[in-house]
Amino acid sequence: MQNKKRTVFGAIEIHTGAVFHRLFERKRTIEMISFLTDLAQHYGGHPVLLILDHASIHKSRALLLWLAAHPHIELIYLPKFGGHQDNPVEKLWWHLKGYVAANRCCRSINELVSEVERYFAHLTPEKVIQLVA
Repeated sequence: MQNKKRTVFGAIEIHTGAVFHRLFERKRTIEMISFLTDLAQHYGGHPVLLILDHASIHKSRALLLWLAAHPHIELIYLPKFGGHQDNPVEKLWWHLKGYVAANRCCRSINELVSEVERYFAHLTPEKVIQLVA
């Protein structure tokens, strides 16, 4: 029996501290494209610049084809061997994990997803700025 998982895709609006996120059952290129589609819609077609690590789903052929058709979404990659400690969204993920998983055990994946959504519902832009600064 395999443990159930969820993957959080997210982006921080650097000027305001707002967080845009989506949860998926898997972490593949198709989910990355779905996230970027939702992100582009969220920003109403305005230009979006995302800073990412070098995960394979961030550089796949399918994603590059999608990006070619959506030039208002631009990706910039962090240095390959840069530390996670300098990546603002990683700091947010560490805080999320501490809030959701530290010293607690959810009885189901649905309970865990509810806790994640509760985290984001109560996360203020000011707290995000404090966490990632």
